[in-house]
Formats: sequence, structure tokens, C-alpha cells
Amino acid sequence: MRGHQAFHTALITPLLLLLVAVVSVDAQSRKPGRQEQRGVTVVPAVPMSPTAERRTALVIGNSAYAESPLANPANDATDIAHALQQMGFAVTPLLNADLRRMRDAIETFSKQLRPGVVGLFYFAGHGLQVKGENYLVLIGARIARDQDVEFETVHVGRILGAMEDANNGVNVIILDACRNNPFARSFRSSQRGLAVTQAITDQLAILRSPDIDPQKRADALRFLIHFVGDLHQPLHATSNNDQGGNCVPVAFFDALPQPRNPQTESYAPNLHGVWDTNILERATKGKTVDQVAADLEESYRNKIVRWQNAPANIDAWAWESFKLAQKQVYGKLPVRVPVESPQPITSCADDNHISSRMLKLDERLGEPYERMAVPIVTQRLAQAGARLALLLNQLWP
Repeated sequence: MRGHQAFHTALITPLLLLLVAVVSVDAQSRKPGRQEQRGVTVVPAVPMSPTAERRTALVIGNSAYAESPLANPANDATDIAHALQQMGFAVTPLLNADLRRMRDAIETFSKQLRPGVVGLFYFAGHGLQVKGENYLVLIGARIARDQDVEFETVHVGRILGAMEDANNGVNVIILDACRNNPFARSFRSSQRGLAVTQAITDQLAILRSPDIDPQKRADALRFLIHFVGDLHQPLHATSNNDQGGNCVPVAFFDALPQPRNPQTESYAPNLHGVWDTNILERATKGKTVDQVAADLEESYRNKIVRWQNAPANIDAWAWESFKLAQKQVYGKLPVRVPVESPQPITSCADDNHISSRMLKLDERLGEPYERMAVPIVTQRLAQAGARLALLLNQLWP
């Protein structure tokens, strides 16, 4: 029992580190307010070694899609490439890559990985999940049905396989992928990736299966980490025809909402981005990821014990986020947001130009709203780490 408890407790700091890293990488890769509705999956093999002989990175940002273009990935990739260069990485940047350029770049990157080399792969753009497999969408992809995905995209396993074959010890993958499937109307069964409770259940089932392929097991663990973090962000559990607040332009302190994509009528800052990155970024300014994780563990030490001793009720965790979104995130806005009649939304231009209508509300978020939000953001992050540890301890007691 003591050994189990030691493992149980020892998981908390590393998992908090990972969950904080997910947010901090996203925040640092953006100018203030530059957000799309994307999820970040950060996959460190082991801690980065300061004595590594060489560091190499492939950084890809795809924005110029014919279907559902994205405002931010190319800019974010440029920012990430610059930051990695400052950290000593030899960076290959690739913007708006088609199939041939993307596959050629991955092949070259794969050849650079060898013992003693630290490898990092970053992708921002559209991502798809079809039949449990995960794919990165390139520019010019022509996808009319499920069967086209294999030939018109890049399978995530292609990158993971190259990293495993390199036997170099240290690899990092950052997938900053938009959750909206731009080809959803062409698919018989579209998987958007934001049915988070079901996604967590699916990944746990894979991890429990003794006969599952090792690669799928590794993928399931990575996605479980991401989905548990997602579930604890209130705006991932509700929507008002506004893509979880992505279509609610706001002024956040001195940053005024600016148009990012005229076609989709997206603005930044927006409510989703403020809760995803801006609030935590301001609250932890000047601190490292390690310091933030340690602060969270210290601040919530007693509650972490209680969270870990409670049942693993994924639906209840989602319901907590939903209630926080209704009562706090939307409920404490300076200007009341009217409730929309539910309808399908594929961009902020839908529902009679919802983002343009929300812009006229002139939402201005400052210190009073921030004081309300910071304790929620930090507690939900700490809860995510504790509950992720709870799930993993149930898998491997």
C-alpha cells in the first residue's frame, strides 16, 4: 500500500508539469489574443537534456486551407521556430505545405534523428481522427470520403515511428491541431474530437486492453493526457453557437479584438482564448513551467488528496466545467450574452454572423473579471493533474 501511495503521489508533479506545458507552449506561441479553437498535445519522451550533442526540429504551420482556412497556424509556427532557434535547435520551418513538401520534410527530419540528437516535431493546422487513427491535414488535400484520408494526409504514426526507430532517447511532439473537421460533410461518421468524455472512455479502453498494438497504446496515453486537460477547461464543455467562446470577441486589458480571418469572421482576443491561455499567462508571468507546477501542487495539496480519493466520474467532471461556464465564464461577463437558438455551426460567420453580433456587445475584460477567473483556471488545472493521476493509477495500480 505504501508503494502504491508513493507512486500515486509521485505522479502529481510530472503530470502538472505536462498539463502546464500544454498551456504555456500554446500561450508562448501566440501574440496576445491570437487564438483558434485548437488543442495542443505535448508528448515528451523524457526531460530535455542540456548536454545533448545536437537539437533538430521540424516546424510546420498550415493556414491556407481551401476548406476552413485558419488564421493562426502559420504565424504560430513562425513564432515557435524562432523560439526553438533561441534554444539551440536547428529548425526546418515549413509553412502551408502540400503533400509532397510535407512528406519530403518528414523524411529529411527522420534521417536527422540518431543517437545523441534531440528531435522535436511541431504541427499547427487541421487534424483528423478517422476510425481511431490520427492524421495531419496538408494544404490542397482532396478528401471526399473516409477512404481518401489515408492518401491525402500524413498519419501521426509516421512521425512517431521515425522517432522510435531513431533510438535517440529524447523526442518531443507538439500537435497544435484544430478540432473542427473541415471535411465533416463528406464523411459518413465525422469525429470532431471534442466529445471529450467519450474520447477519454475510448482511450482508457485501449490502455486496458492487453492485446492492443503498442503504438496504439502509446497514442492512447498521449491523447488521454490531452483530453483530461481539455475536459477541465470550462469552455470545452459548453457552447452558445459560438464554438465554446471562440466567436465571442473581447477586449482583454489593453488588447482590443481584431479580425483574424475575414472568411470565417474570427476575432482575437476572444473569450475561449482568454480562458485557454491569456489568464494563466498573466497569472504566472515570469515563472517557469516547473515553478507553476510546484506552486499548483503546494496550493492545492490538501484538495489533491481529496480529488484522488474520489471516484473517477468523467461525466461529473464535464458537468463541473459546464456549470462553471454558465455561472462564471458567461455569467460574470460585463455585458450579458443572449442565449442563441441551437443550430449547427462550422464558423463564426454562421448563425447570422454570430461573432459580428457579439462584437457589438463591446465586452471589456479587466481586473474584476481576472480576479474571478484566476482561481478557477488554476484549480481546474490542478484538478486535471490529480484526476489524470487517478486514472493512471487505476490502470496500473
